[in-house]
Amino acid sequence: MFGHCSHGTQVTVRLATRAVPRRDERFRHGASSPAKMDP
Repeated sequence: MFGHCSHGTQVTVRLATRAVPRRDERFRHGASSPAKMDP
């Protein structure tokens, strides 16, 4: 039971980590570019 729960959590974390960095990078790049070009 514990092992199964751990495996499921690892998969979810892997998927979330893979989708989070992509969205974060886009938001950071998009917000950093205009913000740096504005000043």
